[in-house]
Amino acid sequence: MDDEDGELTGSVKVIDNTVPVDENGNTTEVGSYTITYQVIDSKGASSTKTITVTVNPKMEELNQIPTIKAEDKTLTVGDSLEVMRDVTATDAEDGDVTGNIQILENKVPMDESGKTTQAGTYTITYLVTDSKGASSTKTITVTVKEKEVTPDTENNTNTPNEGKETPSSYKPGEKTKGTSKTKGTKTSTKTYVAVFSAMASIALIGALILVLVQKRKSL
Repeated sequence: MDDEDGELTGSVKVIDNTVPVDENGNTTEVGSYTITYQVIDSKGASSTKTITVTVNPKMEELNQIPTIKAEDKTLTVGDSLEVMRDVTATDAEDGDVTGNIQILENKVPMDESGKTTQAGTYTITYLVTDSKGASSTKTITVTVKEKEVTPDTENNTNTPNEGKETPSSYKPGEKTKGTSKTKGTKTSTKTYVAVFSAMASIALIGALILVLVQKRKSL
């Protein structure tokens, strides 16, 4: 602005610029720099103005931490535990980072083949780290139940007739309870005696008749 000429913005020139920029005019280096301007009116009067330009570091985007997806598990003693089964991880910047998962701690008792050996409640803790060093953990609960025992019916020594008398334990003169075979034996014995008595009677009568016939012949 000039008292005689009025608006002189179009006459302003940059006579010094220490700010480092690329070909597109973008600053390239952090620091404090100066720019000096000059303006001259129609009568040759001039003035300058120097300003300070501070270039700050570029603000980085906030790195999001990765997340692990894992669910609690329930097993039976003797089952195989696949520690990494259905365990995944994702990151906002890196995407799928499942391959970066590490087992930080596993408290489940297992044998060398990976089978659970003891009933109880245990934990597994996973750790995942993204490409920029951000990390997170996830702990799941593993419940191991006792194996159900199936009753062994083949080795059961109890029998339905245990404690009861059988025909083989029958003694003469004793009454047998809980069996009908003894009664059948008594009935058969009586039948044999009756038949034998009848046959003996018939034989005796026959003998008497034979004796009488012989006596008559001798007279």
